[in-house]
Amino acid sequence: MRSAGVTLEEAEKLLCKESGLKALSGGYNDLRDIEAQAAQGHARAKLAFDVLAHQARHWIGAFFLQLNGADALVFTAGIGENRAALRQAVCRNLDQLGMLLDPEKNDATQGIEAVISAPKSRVKIMVIPANEELVVAREVKRFLESQGKNSKLQTPSCREAPSARLQVRAALVACGLWFPWCLGIGV
Repeated sequence: MRSAGVTLEEAEKLLCKESGLKALSGGYNDLRDIEAQAAQGHARAKLAFDVLAHQARHWIGAFFLQLNGADALVFTAGIGENRAALRQAVCRNLDQLGMLLDPEKNDATQGIEAVISAPKSRVKIMVIPANEELVVAREVKRFLESQGKNSKLQTPSCREAPSARLQVRAALVACGLWFPWCLGIGV
């Protein structure tokens, strides 16, 4: 921060709002825009797409080895449910791990629950739409129930209830396309 001459707030904005896919792609943070720009030959958009697919593949491989195999690879949330090209890029050459994508099923699947693996795939490849609202509602209900029927409801502060915050966050992370930063191509 000192050498770049930026304040803490400026550094936070750069790291949280201006980096990642947006920085790699040249200003786009929506995968639909990144795919469209890459298709038009925009090299930075292609780089961002390739890095995203590479990172997904990295974490799939890491978890595959840690778990000594996999029963299913699940794509979920907006990107996983709706971006056939990303699913194809992620699954490319995973045949040695027993993951074979059926290109026709993949292309025909958008925002619906489906099995998109090839018949000979040892690992099922699936698309399962996320329902973040339902997850949040269930976590809120569970939290409220844990307060007890006769006790006065108290809104926990961040310091008083880290476990409640972490439970909700963990539930949300399980739904999205996140690999430690983005792990929901759902391994």
